[in-house]
Amino acid sequence: MTTATIPNPKASRRGKLKLAQPVAIDVAKDEARDVRIRHAAYKAWDNMTTTAVEGRMMNIPPGLIDPSPFNPRQAFSEVHLQSLGESLRDHGQLQPCVVRVVGPRYELIAGERRWRAAQRVGMATVWCKVIEADDARAVELAGVENYQRSQLNAIEEARWFAEMIEKAGFTQQKLADRLSLSQGHVSNRLRLLDLPAGLRERIISGEMPATWARHLAAWTKRPVVLKAVEKEVAKTLPRSEGELKRTLGDAVEGASRPLNGWFYSAAVSGHRIVAFKPTAAQRSELEIESAKINEFRDAEDRCFNIALWEKLQAEGEAKAKARDDKRAQQPGKMIEGEKGEAQEAREKTRKLAA
Repeated sequence: MTTATIPNPKASRRGKLKLAQPVAIDVAKDEARDVRIRHAAYKAWDNMTTTAVEGRMMNIPPGLIDPSPFNPRQAFSEVHLQSLGESLRDHGQLQPCVVRVVGPRYELIAGERRWRAAQRVGMATVWCKVIEADDARAVELAGVENYQRSQLNAIEEARWFAEMIEKAGFTQQKLADRLSLSQGHVSNRLRLLDLPAGLRERIISGEMPATWARHLAAWTKRPVVLKAVEKEVAKTLPRSEGELKRTLGDAVEGASRPLNGWFYSAAVSGHRIVAFKPTAAQRSELEIESAKINEFRDAEDRCFNIALWEKLQAEGEAKAKARDDKRAQQPGKMIEGEKGEAQEAREKTRKLAA
């Protein structure tokens, strides 16, 4: 039994600290208690079971830790992991990994690079902080560390945004406010997840800058367009943003038909003119969207319901041929179709004059 004098806070006055009477402290008993705690922790590791140790800093064998299912970062450079592992082995781990208890094991929340690097160089333990966290909190913490360090590529960032909305209960606007972003930025990132796998991989690998992807994201509702772009990019990777835009314009042109004017037809190896004017009901069925095919042409209305367009075009061309045949039989006379067009032209002229 050891005797010690400890301060008495109630006895302090005007900043002066007075001492209370000596108090007996059983140092051996306290040391034994600490030993029992440490022993229980080591026994938990040996038995691959996690005793209630939340909030403690612990050295945990890497084999007892599982990677986070919520980590948005998927790409890890083997060269960088090896370099980081050697640094951890030679200089120590300056920042702990963050884990939580899941069943008989631990699950990473933050610090997956450090955990992977430690395994590369055969470290016996990893310094970790054990916290309590539900799935919603784990999703947020798993991404925020990488996001704050700007270590996420555009696709990984989009995946994390989607997880935050799905599992953590955020809306696009709330997430934007939380990260000091615009709602448009969050929305544009989420649209990248709808890109074909081939294009997503190009962005992840850095072969295609994320800034180029905004042109593709505008067409996520037209998979046929993006599939055509993916096919062309697989053949030849665009060397500039302008080249990608030209590839996208060609894909849009191939997946749609014009609403008016002249166009080139591969079927007849020549130019044809749009031979019909759709009704209001037909316009909605034709799936019309405004698109800029290339930098030398203005934006124009394109029809993406090609089957209906071909049907209306065939009917219009048949009517035009019938008019031509009738005109040939009655030279110098205005036929019925032309009378209607002439009447329409006169009405427009009258309205402009008024």
